[in-house]
Amino acid sequence: MPEAADQSEVLCRSHRRGLLIVALMTAAACLPILVVSQYHSHIRTDDFDSWLFACFGRQLASGSVLYGDVWDNKPPGIFWLNALGCWIGGGGRAGIIGLCAASVLATSLVFFLLTRRVYSLGTAAISTVMAALFLNQQYFHVGTNRPSTFFVLTELLSIFLYVGAIKKSPGRAGVLVWVGFVAGLGIWFKQSALAAAGAMIGHQIMLILFKHQSIQAGGRRLACLCGGLVTSVALMASLLLATADSQAAWYAIVTFNSGYFGAQEGANWLPEWFGVREQLHVLVLPLILGIATLVHALATRLARQTGDAQLKCVANNQPPFWLAMLWLWMITGIYLALLGPHRRLHYFGVALPPLCMLSAHGVYLFFCTGRRLNGTFPPYYVVVALLWCAYMMITPLEDQVHALSRHRFLNEEGQNPRLLMAELIREKSGPKETLFVWGYSPELYYRADRKQAIRYIGTEKADQLGRQGQALMDDIIARLKESPPNVLVVGVDQQKRLRSPRAEDLLDYRDLGAWVEGNYGRIEGANRGDILRRKR
Repeated sequence: MPEAADQSEVLCRSHRRGLLIVALMTAAACLPILVVSQYHSHIRTDDFDSWLFACFGRQLASGSVLYGDVWDNKPPGIFWLNALGCWIGGGGRAGIIGLCAASVLATSLVFFLLTRRVYSLGTAAISTVMAALFLNQQYFHVGTNRPSTFFVLTELLSIFLYVGAIKKSPGRAGVLVWVGFVAGLGIWFKQSALAAAGAMIGHQIMLILFKHQSIQAGGRRLACLCGGLVTSVALMASLLLATADSQAAWYAIVTFNSGYFGAQEGANWLPEWFGVREQLHVLVLPLILGIATLVHALATRLARQTGDAQLKCVANNQPPFWLAMLWLWMITGIYLALLGPHRRLHYFGVALPPLCMLSAHGVYLFFCTGRRLNGTFPPYYVVVALLWCAYMMITPLEDQVHALSRHRFLNEEGQNPRLLMAELIREKSGPKETLFVWGYSPELYYRADRKQAIRYIGTEKADQLGRQGQALMDDIIARLKESPPNVLVVGVDQQKRLRSPRAEDLLDYRDLGAWVEGNYGRIEGANRGDILRRKR
């Protein structure tokens, strides 16, 4: 007996050593990918929203009231995290960048642990490197100071906890309350971050329908899941009631977005697919691996009917209907992305975690089939397939590096006009003077370090509603007249439209053109005359 115990301890130590070596190798492969992605995420010149969140975060950290003093239609989570980041960074972006980097690293870790739990160590290593690349592609804004950076983490973490709950604690339905709570955290960042919650609820229903659990047990689990989800949303609402302008928050998060959804041509409860072919080249590998899992599942079902055992691949680590749950997660994510009010590619960020999990399932099938056919050593075609996967990662990585070089050039060579404008505003105004920018350019507020004159950071939200935005535009105009900004940035073309409205204009600017002309004059040094200063 002592000899058997010693042998077991040696095997345990060997297993831990192997796990540590593979984990370190995976981290070493992921780290350069994540460094490139993070560097690019925070120097890119085309990510306007990240400056909005940073700008609001800095003001919240200074005591402003969310939705009262600063207003936008996003849920509060991203603003609260930016306020925390500004507090950590002493008012600068360093703390915000640190939180984004921490979220990206945590996402990779959770992905590794999840794939290790349901597949194998080799599958976890390879698929985590792939996920580090494909989750953080520039087109989807994961890794930037955007909600997607954080809800991708909550989506994966909820699935990881869910798998652990139904495998390790099948008789303790209460554990699923925490799973639902974590899934609900995604809604703190984006209203559509419900794909994982939908997949888990759908999975529980499948388990009931196919008699893998009783109706009573399934009902308790569904109640716990939904209860946790509701608790998470209720906590967010409670924090808003305690710290924010609750009426303005309701209008921003619910009322405005309802009108925003209805005002857009691309929004529909049964949306049409729109073309994203130009950017799909960066997702070719996970798309092929994901689709292959469905083809393999159909072939396996055929094999069961014909008795062909060679196609069967059973995993004891996976919950029942695991692949069906992944596809439900994927389909839900795509549907939620298509519901977006604009036809923008970054809406598909909610579908990236299930896509990467499906590609991990495809990698697992390589190893699984190889072991079944050829013992422990993968056969030749499996080696070729894995090398092909590595090759298919080169183009997305090159795409990321080229984008980084382009945006770095724009920043360092003075090709970003907003840098020059912000410098001029700082030079021509005092630190306590206020600013308002027509349209949408939150970067100007942040770089110029000037507080916004009114709660609205621009006029973009009124424009987004079309004719339904007249009430919001009237509120903007009234607030501007009540609290005139010391510096007003209005494009020359827009100034002409304010003075001479056109019949096709969707919004009525009232007498704003005359008010601007009577109260503001051009700042000396402004090249195009779009930076105006209030007359003394």
